[in-house]
Amino acid sequence: MANRDEPVNGKHSELSLHKDGNLVLTDAGRYIIWSTQTKSNSSSIKLQLYNSGNLILHEQGNPVWQSFDHPTDTLLPNQLFTKNTQLVSSRSSTNYSSGFYKLYFDTDGILWLQYNNHKMTTIYWPHPSLLPWQVGRYQYLYSQRASLDSEGRFNSTDGLGFLSADFGYGPQRMMKIDMDGNLRVYSLVKHGSTWEWMVKWQAVSLSCRIHGVCGPNSLCTYSQHSSNHTLIHSYSFL
Repeated sequence: MANRDEPVNGKHSELSLHKDGNLVLTDAGRYIIWSTQTKSNSSSIKLQLYNSGNLILHEQGNPVWQSFDHPTDTLLPNQLFTKNTQLVSSRSSTNYSSGFYKLYFDTDGILWLQYNNHKMTTIYWPHPSLLPWQVGRYQYLYSQRASLDSEGRFNSTDGLGFLSADFGYGPQRMMKIDMDGNLRVYSLVKHGSTWEWMVKWQAVSLSCRIHGVCGPNSLCTYSQHSSNHTLIHSYSFL
């Protein structure tokens, strides 16, 4: 979703690789909506999609641009997550524009989940009442890097590490920050003749701890098997 906040208009949009080495997305009116902003004088430049899910623009065998450097809401196995990247949720299941939740490294090198609706900003994971060392995190490291490997193992330079419930080689996996603000690892599992993405790890076990999960002016409560969302009328946040 390179152009998630500026979707193309019309059926005649086009993605093209120009002779100057720029990969360009245009809409029906031929207006440039998005581009890699790359330049090349080589005639051997090519675009290739790999089985890893990485889309790479090559110049004489050397990558000049790759989609793994520009994630949206999903991190694939062996895709590097750094201080220069972040995962941002979608608004809803039908609206893929940038939502209110994000995963990012702060300036101290800690991975956080944050809620930001442009009126207020809060951290909700790890729990904001706990100091980093209390949840096994390390601050002030020079390098900020994290990744999910092919076995379902996640490691981060701040000390965060976990294994997916189905740890081991085999399933296709992805880590995603969903529209409800929860960070989850999914595995592709076959049920009969169909394939489904199943949750194998999630950051927040109690959904009501995620700020804004019910939407504005709402109260989150728990029932026996799920959480409930109740709208509070005539209420404004102070």
